[in-house]
Amino acid sequence: MVYFNLFIAMLFLHLFADFTLQGWFAQGKQKDWWIKQCKDANVDFHPYRYDYLCALVGHSVYWAILTFAPVIFLVSWPSVVCAVGFLALQVIVHAVIDDLKANRFKINLWHDQAAHLVQIIFALAVFVLLW
Repeated sequence: MVYFNLFIAMLFLHLFADFTLQGWFAQGKQKDWWIKQCKDANVDFHPYRYDYLCALVGHSVYWAILTFAPVIFLVSWPSVVCAVGFLALQVIVHAVIDDLKANRFKINLWHDQAAHLVQIIFALAVFVLLW
């Protein structure tokens, strides 16, 4: 029952982070948004061409910290390296999934959310197996 409760908590936190708290990151993580902003301001896009990645990673960091807060903060990790590695992997996976949707247009919102659900389930399964 503990693992089910962890899953439900992480699912709730995922929905909260991805839909309620995303705010400006929803636009900022899209390269097209930066292109439009530069065009509207009549400035060269070149110096800003990677700014969407900063927003994408920023959103992914706060998403990972919030979504996995129950296992990051409430569990004794064997080492800081394990905790940081776990968190870093979640950030990378989330950023890749969001980039596929927001910039590469390879997946839609259904695929995006299904991928995040699989990510949460897989991360929880690995966590359970390791601890």
